[in-house]
Amino acid sequence: MDTLGNLLSSITTRIPTPTTSLPPPHAAQAQPLFPNLPLELREQIYSYVIPSYLNSESPSLSPRAGIYPNNEYAILFTNIATRIDAGLYYIRSRKTFDLWSLEARARFDQFLNWFPDNSGYASVRHLEMRRFYEEIPDRSDIPNGDMTLILRCASLRTLRLWYNGGFDRRDMSARNGKHFAVRHWTAQEIFDIFQLQRLFELENLDRVDLKWWFCWDRRSEGALLTEMEFAEKMAEVERLVRVGFEERGRDVEVRICLQ
Repeated sequence: MDTLGNLLSSITTRIPTPTTSLPPPHAAQAQPLFPNLPLELREQIYSYVIPSYLNSESPSLSPRAGIYPNNEYAILFTNIATRIDAGLYYIRSRKTFDLWSLEARARFDQFLNWFPDNSGYASVRHLEMRRFYEEIPDRSDIPNGDMTLILRCASLRTLRLWYNGGFDRRDMSARNGKHFAVRHWTAQEIFDIFQLQRLFELENLDRVDLKWWFCWDRRSEGALLTEMEFAEKMAEVERLVRVGFEERGRDVEVRICLQ
């Protein structure tokens, strides 16, 4: 027994003491692989786990409608990096963001601002502004809120702007709350007041839709334009925008859309 004990003792003393601890089991799998997948593969995964309606004709963003996918989609809560990645995919792939109101625009702006380094704005591809006509700039060198948002979305490909014929009869004093009309705006005045020349700054734009409808404000006074007269004036607005792109060597489709 003494001989065996001495032998074991001598063997033990010869085993070197490890200078570093062994890695825990399965440490190689601790690093997530998903963020390192190619973007195309990640987006294919997102297309399965985020509702398909987001990639088609999507609901308008009314004050009661949601902007971001519902909280039930767990992948959005994996971590901040995945939430940003999936969010940018959502913005890029949505067929259009249809903003019904100034409130919806403010919420959408806040949503885009959450993403780092203006990446949210840069990911918007398609936008529709249904209240573009409502907000008249206080100064000719400052765009209205809709145009400000549009210009921040520098990678826009399609844009639809709505114009209500009833607002065409308001004088510039309408910004002070007066609703009587002094005269009708000309096509050039509409182009200048709403600073449509700023659209020429969007280098990725493929199409601009100018959508108008003939709805007069009953509080206004004065002679009405006929629907034909108003249509002719909006055709001139379309020409001003189209020619502006052509003069800059841009092949941008500009269309008139009727309500």
